[in-house]
Amino acid sequence: MISEGFATMKELWKAAVFGLVTFAAWHQSAAQTVHTNASLSTTFDLTAYVQESKDTNTGIFTVSSRKFTNADIIQTLAVDLGLDTNNLSGAALILQAHDVTTNYQLNFTIRSETALIDVSTNIEAIVSPNSPSVSSVRPAPYGRTTNSTDMTIMEFSMVTTNASFDVLGPVTFQSSSLVLGRNVIAKKPFTGTFSATVSGSGKIDGKDAVFKGTVRGFGRKITIETTP
Repeated sequence: MISEGFATMKELWKAAVFGLVTFAAWHQSAAQTVHTNASLSTTFDLTAYVQESKDTNTGIFTVSSRKFTNADIIQTLAVDLGLDTNNLSGAALILQAHDVTTNYQLNFTIRSETALIDVSTNIEAIVSPNSPSVSSVRPAPYGRTTNSTDMTIMEFSMVTTNASFDVLGPVTFQSSSLVLGRNVIAKKPFTGTFSATVSGSGKIDGKDAVFKGTVRGFGRKITIETTP
C-alpha cells in the first residue's frame, strides 16, 4: 500500500498495471472450465475373409483373406472424412470419455501428433443394456476404491464408403475407481482394460466379407483439460 503522499507517478502506474493484470488473470481463470477426461488405447486385430468371385457357370467361388487392424481402420476413416492422411502417420485409435466423473460413455477418437479427431459417427463400441452379464465387485481396504470384473457381450461397428463391419462377442472388463495422483476422483469403477473375441460380417471395397478376431482396450489415462 502506498500512502502519505510519497507515491511517485511511476509507482502509481506500476500499481495500476499490476491491478489490471491481476484482475485479468483472475477473470480469465474464473471463466475457464476444467474437464477430467479418461482414455483407453485400443487394438483391433481382425482377419477379413472377402468374397472375391462367384462364377455360377463354373461353380468356382474364391475367397481371399487379409488382416484388418488399426492402421486400416484409421486410413479408411481418414479417406471417408476427408482428412489429410499425411498428418496421420503414427496416429492412434483410442476410446475417450469427456468429463469422466459424470459421463462414462467412451467414444472412438483418432489421436494424431497435433489433434484429437472425433470419429464416433463412423465407428462405435456398444454394450447393450439387454446383454446378459456377470460381475465380481471387490471394495479395496478401508473402502476408498472399488475394483470389478465384468463379463458380457460387446459390439463394434464401423460404417465408411470403402469398408464396414459389425462384429460382436464375449468381452471381459477389468475396472477400478478413478484415481488422479493420490486422490480418488470417482469411486465407481471405470474400465481400465477390456478384451473381446469377436466375429461378424461387413464389406470391403463393396465385396461381402466375414470378420473375426480380437479387440482390446488398455493403458487407461486420466487427463485434465481446461477450456474457456
